[in-house]
Amino acid sequence: NLISTQVRDVLTAGTDVDCGEFVTRHASKALAEGLVDEALIDERLVNLFKVRLRLGHFDLSFDNKKPRGPLDMIPESVVCSKAHVQTSYEGVAQSATLYKNDGALPLRRVETLLVSGPTANISQVLASYYGPRDVCGGAYPGLVDAVREAGRVDVVYEQDLDRAVAAASTVDAVVLALGTDLNYAREGRDAPSIRLPADQLRLVEEVAAAARKPITVVLLTATPLDITALKANDKVGAIAHLGQPSVAVVGFSDLLYGRRSFAGRAVQTVYPAAYEDAISIADFNMRPGPSVFARPDCAMKNVSRCPRGVNPGRTYRFYEGKAVVPFGFGLSYTTFRYALRVVGATSFVVDVTNTGSMASDDVVLLFLVPPNAGADGVALKNLVAFDRVHVGVNATVSVALSVPSTVFAKKGAYRVEAGVRGDSRVGFDAATVFVRGGGVV
Repeated sequence: NLISTQVRDVLTAGTDVDCGEFVTRHASKALAEGLVDEALIDERLVNLFKVRLRLGHFDLSFDNKKPRGPLDMIPESVVCSKAHVQTSYEGVAQSATLYKNDGALPLRRVETLLVSGPTANISQVLASYYGPRDVCGGAYPGLVDAVREAGRVDVVYEQDLDRAVAAASTVDAVVLALGTDLNYAREGRDAPSIRLPADQLRLVEEVAAAARKPITVVLLTATPLDITALKANDKVGAIAHLGQPSVAVVGFSDLLYGRRSFAGRAVQTVYPAAYEDAISIADFNMRPGPSVFARPDCAMKNVSRCPRGVNPGRTYRFYEGKAVVPFGFGLSYTTFRYALRVVGATSFVVDVTNTGSMASDDVVLLFLVPPNAGADGVALKNLVAFDRVHVGVNATVSVALSVPSTVFAKKGAYRVEAGVRGDSRVGFDAATVFVRGGGVV
């Protein structure tokens, strides 16, 4: 039985927690068929309960109304204190990533603003997914709260398409919330597509066409959607990726209105939509090459007759195509110049100079391009070090980055790159180091 075999493979591989329902649903059948035994299941459960014991799940009391462990003893007044709520906002302010900005952001002299889009009000749903269902007194702020600017901006919230289009022509600015919620993708439910849903694309096109000036799109999504059409649309002035921050979305306010600059970096490679047609979701190979699985876009009922897919490579390390948004990409309200120095066998310094007009954080990424990159299974490049620094206007901060000597496993020329090519806010720089006989020169 294929399913029972998969249960066996999952458990013998060392998986302790199935965050979906697959193992829970099918383990008993695999046990009955003799493909797994109780000893293997016990081994997985022992690991699981060790973690639960460390978390204090079984301490003090089995009465749910009483504290059960050290974490339960922390009262809501502490968890929901102003300082801790502000810390949650800080997470969004630091991680939000600016994918496009043609001058639409930050917003200036805005008195009226339209918010629309399917993910504008999903904070409550996400809160119960990532944590307790009741969040700090039952307050579930969403994107509307993030853009109110402490009540100084009159926000029109409209989800009806026709009314949103009509409102777009009357307000000073438009923010559309696109992306996905838990009905689209979550643990146990794979995203059906990386294409931007057609109804969302229509919303953008019609609202942007009616707006007085280019609009801002906020991506609230865990799925890396192909936003090629949004990047190419001149009526879309800015695109910001926030992930799924739930009630912490309020932290976006400081970025939207320019009290601080974006400094986040793309944590995913965003592929073009055609990627999903080329390679099966069941093909877990990282490296590019022929696949044993059928192309997903084949409509034949007998999949054995379908042409085999071709793996374009997965992640920034192996993907050979042109990414819609490269891993590590991120724009800023200011500009930087990089100067890369090799200061030791495996040590580097990136001198980061703020050449713009706004003090800002910057996340410095150091990539290593190995000899024979992209051939014979060798990665195209590897992220080997990073750091986050704050750089004042006209100031220079020297960022020291050390790389483990083990990454220099092959003899030959290594290219060291600071920054991401195509990231217009950074003066990309690179250097070459050589490894001979196990030593770096």
